[in-house]
Amino acid sequence: MAGSVWDDESWNSRQFNVENCSPTVAVIKTVSQATGKCPTDLSPLADYTEPEALDQLLGATEAVTVQFEYDGIDVLIVGSGVSITVRCNP
Repeated sequence: MAGSVWDDESWNSRQFNVENCSPTVAVIKTVSQATGKCPTDLSPLADYTEPEALDQLLGATEAVTVQFEYDGIDVLIVGSGVSITVRCNP
């Protein structure tokens, strides 16, 4: 699919195993790396989405895609129940 964020190299991407890293922590780590900010310098994720719901949704066994804006950063998460891929475009 032309023009997809999966093909756009300006998006930062990281993959995580859900057994080792919760989706909310994965988002914070990815945005922190992409922006060069310390995780504690980012706005609280709860100001932009419900962290517990995000973890529950992306920890499910079905494939799911979630997209939202976090502190001015576009975030796209794809989860399979086993792993999640977090992409962000600062």
